[in-house]
Amino acid sequence: MSLLSNSLLLSSIFLSLLFLPDLVMPKTLESDTNELSILKQSIDPSTIRPSSFLSTWNFKHDPCENMEGFFQGILCRISDDNSRSRVTALNLDPAGYDGLLPPSIGNLTDLVVLSLSNNNLRGPIPDSIVQLRKLNVLALSANFFTGELPGGILNLHNLESLDVSNNVLVGTIPAGLAGLRRLSRLGLSKNKFHGEIPNLSGLWQLSSLDLSQNQFRGSVPQLPANLRQLSLHHNLLSGHLPKTLSLPRLEILDLSRNHFGGQVANWLLELPSIRRIDVSGNALAGLQVYNFTGRATTLESINTSWNHIGSHLPAMLVTIGGLREIDLSHNRLRGRIPERYGAMVGRSWRRLFLNDNYLVGDVPKSLVRKEALRMKGSLASNCLRCPSGLSLCRGGQRTRYQCSRYNSKD
Repeated sequence: MSLLSNSLLLSSIFLSLLFLPDLVMPKTLESDTNELSILKQSIDPSTIRPSSFLSTWNFKHDPCENMEGFFQGILCRISDDNSRSRVTALNLDPAGYDGLLPPSIGNLTDLVVLSLSNNNLRGPIPDSIVQLRKLNVLALSANFFTGELPGGILNLHNLESLDVSNNVLVGTIPAGLAGLRRLSRLGLSKNKFHGEIPNLSGLWQLSSLDLSQNQFRGSVPQLPANLRQLSLHHNLLSGHLPKTLSLPRLEILDLSRNHFGGQVANWLLELPSIRRIDVSGNALAGLQVYNFTGRATTLESINTSWNHIGSHLPAMLVTIGGLREIDLSHNRLRGRIPERYGAMVGRSWRRLFLNDNYLVGDVPKSLVRKEALRMKGSLASNCLRCPSGLSLCRGGQRTRYQCSRYNSKD
């Protein structure tokens, strides 16, 4: 999940909570004050630095009456009967707090935002989280939480953002997660989740899905049509790249470091909103590129490196107008480099990595021009005849024996 998008969501919710029409806050509900005190007591005092939010929590003062001075990291609202204030947001700073998240956190029942990311919190995520029915944002990423996701999370139907990435969580994704209809961002990356990814097409508002760096198996499931960012890299997923990825709003697709086979089909490159495709580190055997001349395309970057693609270089790549970055390295590509590749370097291509293949012949003159020398890329470890001193060929070429195995027909 994008840190920027998550921060923007938090900021918008915080601003809506902060600018309330009532300027004078009544005293905090006593039970809310008690829960804040329990939370602070659950943190190792030696990890509460003088400049941190928790260091400002002084219970000689009322929390909601002193949010800026003595209780940084919380926001409040006035209760419906105007008699008390309730804590609605708890957003701790990334100060390295070490401790447990106490079960009593579930008693802060007016919480809309619970954000404790980038600390050293450990132990299980308490089951009492189910009591936080008003929660919009649950951000517990980059801690050391263990165990499974509490089943009660499936009952938090107001959740818009759920991020528990970069912890030590285990188990499978419950199928009921698709019932969180308001969810727009879901981040479970960098954990030890396993099993198959369930059908998530019911998450109609989901725009960002990050399940990377886990142990998920099987194929890519049905996905919501509004998805813009999909990151499934570093898992154990397999099969061909399915049509379930044909999503009209998809902009970023990262399926790298899995076990996908088959080919990168042309339909993937021509998705109406796609900007970046990374399918590196799989077992793909082909790259299908048709003529895009005269057609509007959005693709800016494609990475198919570290696969088994054994065809000739696709000449029609030059017809993808917005393309800027190409990485086809570490494959089994053979034949000559199309002359038109060099022409694109002077126009739009900024990165071109074709190294560690079996390409033959002279390097096109257009790739030796000054414009090409400013481009980032590599032609090393091929079977090319490189001009002396050409930086793109730095690292040398393959031996004749290696080259003859793949270019006997050329």
